Amino acid sequence: MLAAGLFATIPGCREDAESPTAPESTATPSTTALSLASNTWSARAPLPTSRGSFRGSFALGAAPNAAGQWIAYVFGGEDENGTGLVAEAYNVATNTWASAPNSFVNAMNLNGVGRIGNRLYFTGGETCCEADFRTRNTTWAYQPSTARLFQKANMPRATIAGVTGVIDGKLYVLPGWCSGEAADPGHCSVDGPIRQLYRYDPSTNTWVARRQAPHFHTFGAAGVINGKFYVVGGPGQGRYLDVYDPATNTWVTRAPIPTAGDQLSGAAILSKLFVISWSHPFGGDVVSKAYLYDPATNTWRSRAAPPNGLGGPIVKVMLNGTPRLFIVGGNGPSYLYTP
Repeated sequence: MLAAGLFATIPGCREDAESPTAPESTATPSTTALSLASNTWSARAPLPTSRGSFRGSFALGAAPNAAGQWIAYVFGGEDENGTGLVAEAYNVATNTWASAPNSFVNAMNLNGVGRIGNRLYFTGGETCCEADFRTRNTTWAYQPSTARLFQKANMPRATIAGVTGVIDGKLYVLPGWCSGEAADPGHCSVDGPIRQLYRYDPSTNTWVARRQAPHFHTFGAAGVINGKFYVVGGPGQGRYLDVYDPATNTWVTRAPIPTAGDQLSGAAILSKLFVISWSHPFGGDVVSKAYLYDPATNTWRSRAAPPNGLGGPIVKVMLNGTPRLFIVGGNGPSYLYTP
């Protein structure tokens, strides 16, 4: 069952607020370079704070710092006290973690993260394990360079468990689930999955609705390739792959992923879509499989799945001029994938 939730109000997050000095990292010793074979995963420093093992517990985004080193940011999630956590930042070049200042997010099951310019945008979410469960339509923008979190124009709907992409400087969000609770701002008439695509323009701070997707994609995976938004997976172990073209505001359905999963995560890399399909059958072992989709041939091929049955969010980063994929570990190491 999907609970409703609430984003806590963040004090001191006006756009004219002063930027604090970032604290020093307290993470593990650094590793500055990797030389690995293709289609392999290498262990990296573990996430310092437990944020829940469920795929949607936290969201993951990435951006380069002033030195050109790529930093992966973990937003939201839950611990033994419920939701309400400060973001943590992973430096890919030094293999170290640090707390991200002024980034408190009281939510889980966000709609993913998208980078526009020097800001990371994320939307929606819900609280967990508190007396007042709420789902929100909040839009946040985190600016790593100044360690500031801004609240932007709200989404039209209160949603969770979706996917996000960035095309031509605009944020495209396909939510997975819409709240039907009347107390939630922007609630839907019915509590359930949603196919409505939304676009956010940071230059005008406005949202507009775009063409609905052909299928539901709750806890699906997504990536942007050559200006098109690829979305795969969905409720009931859906296998659909739908592709949105913003130039024509249309969707097409392409070859389905070979193995459906309870939860999917994905990222675009080298003009292809890398997807992890994760399932945990009742009474059985975790099943984690990985695939690479090639839009040029409309085909999927199997790739190495993350170790230890990991199936959480993944994000593309750069290391030594080479694109890699980063996945956060649960109670163990994080991993870096070499395509």
